[in-house]
Amino acid sequence: PVAKKQPLVSVIEPESNVLLKLSREKLSSVLFKFGAPYVYLNFIDSKLPMVNHLSEEEKLEYFEWFPEGESLFKFSTANEKTENSVGYLLSPLRGLFSILLVIAGLSVTLFLIEDNEKQLFVWLPSWKKLLVEGATVFLALVNLSVFVILTFFIVGINLNFFREILLIVFYCFSVTIFSLLIKEFFFNKKILVMLIPFLTLLMIGICPVFFDLGFLKFLQLIFPPTYYLKGIYENSYFLYMICFSGVLFLGLLGIRKIKHCV
Repeated sequence: PVAKKQPLVSVIEPESNVLLKLSREKLSSVLFKFGAPYVYLNFIDSKLPMVNHLSEEEKLEYFEWFPEGESLFKFSTANEKTENSVGYLLSPLRGLFSILLVIAGLSVTLFLIEDNEKQLFVWLPSWKKLLVEGATVFLALVNLSVFVILTFFIVGINLNFFREILLIVFYCFSVTIFSLLIKEFFFNKKILVMLIPFLTLLMIGICPVFFDLGFLKFLQLIFPPTYYLKGIYENSYFLYMICFSGVLFLGLLGIRKIKHCV
């Protein structure tokens, strides 16, 4: 019987992240010295038929002669999901900035708690009060996100402009609802001040900022940065972020209704 052909190298890839891209380059650098001459000869044979009369050894003479420090090859990755892969070593900055927006949202709620203690908006109906609080947090996040997006474009980790704006706007909306929900659970200012550093460390460890720990997937889905960071690579997570925001909003309305009744 004919033996079944087995691939020389098999690579099983998880979702795209910095560690994967570094590993891919490391693997390519190891395989390069073995595969480069054959890639070169294949290119010569297919693209430069005028030198087909030369022997393989003669063709490889130029390959061997090529100056050290320069390259005949350009490294690129097939099926790259992001439109700009330049500066991916800096991509954890995107994760850290996404967490910074959560910190900012929670910080704004501290002022909202202080306003509630002073009864500044006690004369407003409940739904109008929620609207004012939501607008306050959202506008603060939008102002900060302008500088975040400018930073992305400066360091070269940006997507196309429309996608970048769309992602950040919906992310600000998601963080706004998340922050207001946390405020309703921990309506004491001192407790919330102590909670913010804890949540920050938790998000850095669980969310795919530096590494995507797959076994923590369900815990990742609790926090908004997960949907934003994975939404960069997969459109499905952008939709999940919208659904996540909707669930949080229903939870927020439910908690406020219960507290109003009590």
